[in-house]
Amino acid sequence: MKKRIFPLIACGIFIISACGDSNTPPPAAQEKTAPVSVTASGKSFENDLIRAIVPDRWWLKDDSRIGMMMILPETGNPEKSGVYLKFEGPNWTGTPEDSIAEMAKNYQGTPPQSVVCNGRTFVQTSYEYSGSKQTMMIAKKDGTKITVTLEGAEHAASPAVRQILESLVIK
Repeated sequence: MKKRIFPLIACGIFIISACGDSNTPPPAAQEKTAPVSVTASGKSFENDLIRAIVPDRWWLKDDSRIGMMMILPETGNPEKSGVYLKFEGPNWTGTPEDSIAEMAKNYQGTPPQSVVCNGRTFVQTSYEYSGSKQTMMIAKKDGTKITVTLEGAEHAASPAVRQILESLVIK
């Protein structure tokens, strides 16, 4: 009986310890998202989908195998913004204009407008969702829908968010 209970207890402790509520990435995520180089104001990150600067005191979670990445402030960083990237495709048949117009309609967002982010044209709207101010930007490249969502009350004025967007290269 003891031989059966010990593995169950050990497994339970492992699961509980793995389920933290922290903005600091787990060691495996830190290894997976290791920067390719360090600049004076952040870390340069690159994968098959993007290249970007991750500002100091921020971290990037790379889940590019399913087309998603997020760049968030580390624990203790007073910044309350976040940058989320999502790639859907390569057979997306919609348009950025229609997709953003639908978001603006559903969430009482600002009128859709075209913006250029590091040479790429996106269509964007800003809205509030669950008490959080957000801006969604959508572009299309080779049949892939590219969504960049900026979240947090201060995202529009954040130098760190601006640094991320100015360095973001969609491959």
